[in-house]
Amino acid sequence: MWVPENLPLLPRQFNAESFGMRLRQERKFKFITQKGLAVQLGVSDSTVSNWEKGLSLPDVHALTTIARYLDVSIDWLACLTDERKLKTRNQNFQPHYTTGPKLYDLRVTNRVSQKQIAAAINSSPSTISSWEHGTPISLEANFKIAAVFHVSLDWLYGITDDMTPYTALTVTIMNKI
Repeated sequence: MWVPENLPLLPRQFNAESFGMRLRQERKFKFITQKGLAVQLGVSDSTVSNWEKGLSLPDVHALTTIARYLDVSIDWLACLTDERKLKTRNQNFQPHYTTGPKLYDLRVTNRVSQKQIAAAINSSPSTISSWEHGTPISLEANFKIAAVFHVSLDWLYGITDDMTPYTALTVTIMNKI
């Protein structure tokens, strides 16, 4: 049974700078300009620049599009693994622009109240409820949810059917946060 006290490695803040460095690294590795990526995503090149500088983060739609366009895992972009590629790809990929239904399933399966999960990720029960009813969840919040329930971000976003997180590196990264 899930108990909040058993979460010493829960990150309190998502590291946007590390995300930005990985995004820039992969974009340059694939010889894609900021403008080229921006055109693919339907955003401005200054938006891509801000992501790469860690000044802002993409929304869920842009994030899943980035991962698919660059052919990398969201877990890699979020610095949860050193493995760029997904372990397995969901052949019937339908991006989850809201991960609320998966949060609900995880919470119910693990017999966790909205109040417990809210306390674990520094949120409120009403926010958890709104997420479970379709309000989009930020990358930072999904990062915390993935850490709490020990699942991969790629699974939360529906990119893979493999919910197993990249635990060894996740523990190392979270100890540094």
